[in-house]
Amino acid sequence: MVSFSHMIIKRNYFEVVDNKLVINKDFFRTKTINLDLIEKFDIEPGPFSYSKIVLKDKTTVKYLDNQTDDKELKEFMGQFNIRVE
Repeated sequence: MVSFSHMIIKRNYFEVVDNKLVINKDFFRTKTINLDLIEKFDIEPGPFSYSKIVLKDKTTVKYLDNQTDDKELKEFMGQFNIRVE
């Protein structure tokens, strides 16, 4: 369960619900992606650059990763056999 305070601290909170990745960008915007469509996460260095979720059809979904922990993301997505680079 996601607490209200956790949502304030982690702007781009990732969770998996029913085989879908849900990105809670803020209080009013979410993005849902089927896990089967994700090829990898492409992490960009730097605090102001967008990282990308690369889909199998080569389209991308951008997100700011400055509030996500790369190691935790790798461990979490590893459960679903999704690379984080």
